[in-house]
Order: sequence, then structure tokens, then C-alpha cells
Amino acid sequence: MTYAARSIMALVVVLAALLGGCFAGSSTVAGADARVEVTDGWQYRWGDSPRDETGRLVWLDDPLDSPDWKAMPFPSKPPGKGSRVWMRVQLPAGTWADPAVLLDPVMSEFEAYLDGRLVHSHGDVDSEKKSWYGVPWTLVGLDPEAPRQVLTLRIRSTFWMIGVHGRVFAGAKTSHVQSIVQNDTPRFFAGLIAILIGILGLGFAAVGTERALSGPLGLYAVNAGVYAIFYTKLKDLFFDHTMFWGDAHRFASNLAMIGLTMFVQRAFGSGPKGLILRLWQAHLVIFLAAQAGIYSFGYRGFDLGLAAPVLVGEALLRLLIAVEVVAILLVVIARAARHDRNALIFLAGVLPGMAYTAKDLLAVAGVIHFDWNSRTYLGALAIGFALSIIVARVGIERLRRYSVQLDRRAREKAVILKDLHDGIGGITTNISLLADVATRTRSAEKAQRAVSDISELSREGLAEIRSFLDTLDDKDLSWERVVNQLRHVGQLTLEPHDLEFRLTSDLEPSVPPPTSLLYLNVARIFRESLTNSLKHSGAGRVVANIRVRQDCFELTTKDDGRGFDASEVTDGHGLANMKSRAVDLGGELSMESSEGASVRLVVPLPLPHPQVGVSASPVAG
Repeated sequence: MTYAARSIMALVVVLAALLGGCFAGSSTVAGADARVEVTDGWQYRWGDSPRDETGRLVWLDDPLDSPDWKAMPFPSKPPGKGSRVWMRVQLPAGTWADPAVLLDPVMSEFEAYLDGRLVHSHGDVDSEKKSWYGVPWTLVGLDPEAPRQVLTLRIRSTFWMIGVHGRVFAGAKTSHVQSIVQNDTPRFFAGLIAILIGILGLGFAAVGTERALSGPLGLYAVNAGVYAIFYTKLKDLFFDHTMFWGDAHRFASNLAMIGLTMFVQRAFGSGPKGLILRLWQAHLVIFLAAQAGIYSFGYRGFDLGLAAPVLVGEALLRLLIAVEVVAILLVVIARAARHDRNALIFLAGVLPGMAYTAKDLLAVAGVIHFDWNSRTYLGALAIGFALSIIVARVGIERLRRYSVQLDRRAREKAVILKDLHDGIGGITTNISLLADVATRTRSAEKAQRAVSDISELSREGLAEIRSFLDTLDDKDLSWERVVNQLRHVGQLTLEPHDLEFRLTSDLEPSVPPPTSLLYLNVARIFRESLTNSLKHSGAGRVVANIRVRQDCFELTTKDDGRGFDASEVTDGHGLANMKSRAVDLGGELSMESSEGASVRLVVPLPLPHPQVGVSASPVAG
């Protein structure tokens, strides 16, 4: 079984285990201190109470059977709409030590009364200005001597959500804290693990390790971890600051989505017309603008008219998140349909993660009842692990390609060195033999011809060495450099003999750079074709063209001479060498000599891996 298959199977097993607990209930505390959920007997009344001559709120003294109060099911929001509502319930009796009632978030500002006595307040209920004080959970102490106290909540909200958006429990304070610790410890530490994954991702991005994916992974995981921790009460036991956690939730929910969208864009492409790229960029700009507005106007007491642009920005952000989710799924599903394993891993982690998050978003929107027992932390871990596996797979694949590249370069160098050894060896042997002829012959004509041949072989040897030096550092090789080098070779070869030379090129962008082996063989074929035009065709002008496409390289040279019969060319092995080198590259060389001489080399790209030990073609001598 491959590494990818094992990774996918392990992830599916983990996700199956996570899905099993998606809608599981919270743990409870047994015994005399066991908590009791307060679900029966709730009443509500829209509006706000007048005050009597002493300033006391009149509705606090309404009897439980008052017809002005309506019964309501709980947990639920009060039927109807308004900016002010009262809710009340008679708490169950119990024998708890140090009794207290635990309120899940109340939207948004409220006062809590026990038997008509104010015991807790959050925000400014009497204010008429639009304000925001966060949505904390609240632990209100009860009188252990009072039987069945009446809990009354006076609530104000200038937003569309109002009322108790959670569950209410009565019991001992120790049982509440114990239940919080039991329920929230897995969530809290899962959030910390996600944050750790994010920090590692950002660290890898900082040092340049898979920066394109590690950065978005880090951005997502850190904020997903913060988002998961927000849905715990345990965080407030460590740091009780409602507004801070409200800010953290707002930042985390947006930045996590931006990070996830950025990851998809870099791992799977930008989608049609760069949609994914445009989405996360727009999300980032609107988010930053909205935050600037929020911090400029302030949270508390700002005028509704001034707040309107901020609220529009927040609405746009929610819409963007929905659009991003749909776009991400469409792009990744399309890749998965083409059997992209990374896309399959992504979907295995993201689909359940989005399902958990969707449950929270539906609760925030009021479609379902809010519950602090969110399973978002499971989604954060599932997505974080999926993205981490993808980054690891991409890194391993990059290392594999780099290893293959190193092996290819080593093989190329071995072939080039053997070719150089044979070529220079043949040249030096010929020079030595010709020098011996020049010193021993008594014929001035033979000596002159030997010296001339030595001069030509010396120039050829220098050209061989120059071509070899050009291939030593193939990291600097590019198609533009190949064109410039061949143009330089053509000028040095032909212009001293009064032949006009011109080289044109047609290079397709984004074609991988040439290898040193390709360059060296192309340079030798090109130089040999120019030599043939110079020696055998009687040309006055040579035109060359280089054409590069993703799948092939093409070199054409053509002169305006009388042409030549290849069968009549006998000096050296030039034409045979050209064809042999073309075959070694996996290409094809064709020649025409009807109206001038024309040579056309076509080499498929990319080149096959060279094999060490390939016999080098003989060098003309």
C-alpha cells in the first residue's frame, strides 16, 4: 500500500471516529450535586417595564399566573420580534451546597433578578444606543435558604438576535465547574493542538520550507484553533474578558477562512478567471476595512447611522464566506474527479469540518438553538490534519523531483565528460600526428597543409572546451541564453569569412529550461551545420531559427548557396556526427540541399534521462 493510500485510510478512520460524536450530549455530574437543566415553566413578555414612584421595575412583582406573561418552550428564543424582552422561570428546588444557576449566552445586554432582587448585569440595558458587550456565559449564585426562587431576565438587544441562546442549569457551583472542565478540556486542547500546527506552519513558511502552502496552513490552523477555543467556557476560567474573546472570534472566523481559501488557490489553482484568488483577496480587504470601522466607531454607544457601513461590511463578510465555501468545493471536487489524491485528502478533512462549522453558523443565525457544546474543534483538527498531510506530500514530491533532477544532472555530466574526453582526445591525437608530419616532411606544401590543419583543429578544440564550460552550471541555462550563445557562435564562425548571418527565435513562455546535455549537443550540431555551409555550399548568407514549445525544440539553418551532395562530403564525420547526436537526444535530423543547404533538428521535450556509458560520437578531425 502506498504512502498516500495509508494516509487517506488513517484520515478516514479518524474522521469516522470524530463523526460519531458530532451530536453527542454533554457529560453530566452524578450524585447529590448533580445539575438540573431548567427547561419547564419559562415565560416571556415583550417590551420593558415601567417604574413605580420609587424607581422599581413594576414587572418584577407580577405573579407567575399573570396573563401578561406568555408561556414558551425552552431552550428557544421568545416568539415574536423586538429589541426588549423579559424572560422568567421558577427554578427547581435542590439541596445543593453553594447553589448557582448557569446561564449560557444571553443576547446581548441583560439584568438578572432573583425574587425581584438584582444579582447580575451585563452591558447597559437602559441605553437606547446601539452597542455590543459580547455574549458571555454567566454563573449566578443562589440563596441556599430560599425555596424555588424566580429567575427574571430583563434583556435588550439592538441586533436581530435576542434572548437566551443556550441552556440553563441549576446546581452546585462545583458541579458547574466540574461539568465545564469535563466538557471543555478536549475542545480546549484540540484548539491548542490546532494552534501548534499553525505555528509550525508559519515557522516553516518563515524559513522558506514549502512557503506557498505552509503559510496558508499556518494562518488557517492558528485561527481555527482560536475559533475552537472560543466555543469553550474553560477559556474564561483562565482569562475572563468577554470583549477580548469576541474580538478573537471575529478575527479567527474570517482569517481561518482566508487561510483556507488561499491554501486551495495555491494547492489546486485559482479556478475559472482566478475566482479563488479574487475571493480571498476581496475577503481580506473587506475584513480589514470592517475592523477599521469597528475600532473607529467603538463598540459601545455608537450611533446606528454611523454603524451602518460596519454592519454592511459584516454582512458582506458572511456572504463572502458562503461564496468561498461553494467555490472551494467546486474547484477541489473537479480536481478530485481527475483522481488528484491531494484533492481527495482535502475533501476527506474539509467536508466534515465544514459540517461542524455549519452547525455553529446555523446557531448564530438563529435557525437552530445555540449550544456551547460545539464540535467545531473536531472540524478544526480534521481540516488541519488534512492540510498538513497535503503539505507533507507536496514536500516529499518536491524532494523526489529534486533527487531525480540531481540524478539526471549527474548522468548528463558523466556523458558530457566522456564525450569531451573522447573529443578532445581525438583532436589532440590528430594535432600530434600532424605536428609529426610537419616536422618530418621535406615538402613545404605538406608542411603548410599540416600547420593549417593544426590551426583548424586547435580552434575546434577551443570551441569544444568553450561549449563544455558553458554547461558546467546548468542552473544559469535558459532558452534565451541558448539563443544568445548560438548567435555568438554563428557570428564568430561566419562573419570573418564575409558571410552574412542572422538568427531568429520563437520561445514559448513557461517552458522548463534546457539541460546542459541538450545545449552541448545542439551547439555541436549547429556549429557543424555552419561549417558545412562555409566549406561546401558556397553560400553568402545563412539564416537560422530556434523554435521552443512545451513538447519540442526545433533548430533550422538555411543558406543561399548551391547546396552539396552529402555523399560527396568526405572530410571527417560531420554529417554522421550530427545525425548521431540527434538520435542520442531522442530527436530527428533532416537535410535538404536542392536550393541551398537546409538542416532541421527536432528534439522532443523533456529529454529522456541519459544513460552513463553511451558512446560519444566521433569528433571531426
